[in-house]
Amino acid sequence: MAIVIKPITVEVSKPNIFQAIAAKQGDSNSRFLKVTFVNEGEKIPVLTTSIVAINAKRSDGQSDRFLGKAVGDGTAIVPIDRWILELAGYVNCDVSITDIEGRTLTSTSFSILVEEASYNSNDTPDEEQYDFLQELAEEVLGRIETKADKNEVSSAIRNTASGSVVVLTDVSSVEHTLSVKARSKNLIPYPYEFSSPNTNNGVTFTDNGDGTISVIGTPPTSYASCVLASRLEILANTEYTLSGGFSNCYVILTAHDKTSGAWKADVCSVMGTAKNFTVTEEIASTCYLRAYLRVIAGGTVDGTAYPMLETGTIATEFEKGTKVITYTPNEDGTVEGVTSLSPNTTLYTDTENVVLDVTYNADTKMYIDNKFAELAAMLLNS
Repeated sequence: MAIVIKPITVEVSKPNIFQAIAAKQGDSNSRFLKVTFVNEGEKIPVLTTSIVAINAKRSDGQSDRFLGKAVGDGTAIVPIDRWILELAGYVNCDVSITDIEGRTLTSTSFSILVEEASYNSNDTPDEEQYDFLQELAEEVLGRIETKADKNEVSSAIRNTASGSVVVLTDVSSVEHTLSVKARSKNLIPYPYEFSSPNTNNGVTFTDNGDGTISVIGTPPTSYASCVLASRLEILANTEYTLSGGFSNCYVILTAHDKTSGAWKADVCSVMGTAKNFTVTEEIASTCYLRAYLRVIAGGTVDGTAYPMLETGTIATEFEKGTKVITYTPNEDGTVEGVTSLSPNTTLYTDTENVVLDVTYNADTKMYIDNKFAELAAMLLNS
């Protein structure tokens, strides 16, 4: 289905003067706004930890609000909900952001012009229409099953799962290739790449053996740094949290081209409070991330860094990272070092404090059935 995402820029301290946003009455789950907040033209970044909502008042006097999502580029996506498009006419709107400290900032108002529909899409399809759609879906799935029974390579659907214990309920009966990697909660692997103790520009970095690093000294004119890891790979459009710096000492992530090693982008840096971030498809596919400590020029330090990169939006208790362990399946399909239990494929390892990342071939019909179920749940809850 086509989805329309319209970018808009909204002011917080003066009237918005752009033309009303046009949309069609009755549209549902297909229209969104990509909102950039500005103050007198200067961009206000929306943190990924913020709560975002579009507030709307229709011509019948009714009001409602609908939650959106902050994205990694400092903007937010909000839905033009079906309720907003239920009645033809102008809808008065604004967008608000609320940070983790409970502070709310709301844009000045703008309008959505809902153009009257030629046909009322709210009419419920009759039983005959539902039967036709179900027959069509079953026919498509039947063709997919036939293809899978023929053991055609293109029938495989690659899927992933992660956890300290991984339960797979949709593994293909045709192809059983598993790729299993074990990693720690902390994605910065230990031991680190620098030799300890390491003195750089007046600052000494000492590996304490538990993943923490003592940092002592004062860089006189330029910054001092040490590399922790230089070939980190992470997923696009996934929330990560970086933490562990202290006063005058940053934990920093930068992106470097996988082929040339050239710097491509600054990804995230923290000196005090932990920060959340995501990376784009381009960065995830073409770059390695480099993690290192940096002490600012002229900044005196005498403290301990707890460098930690983890998935999710909450900084948890520090844990030393480990090197990623890759388990290669044997010819009979077993994976040494990883235990598999039936009837479902349940994977776990005796190694403590690791997370398994599993890539496998999913049963095509079960995979699509699950996607249909997710879609149905989403529509019922919308």
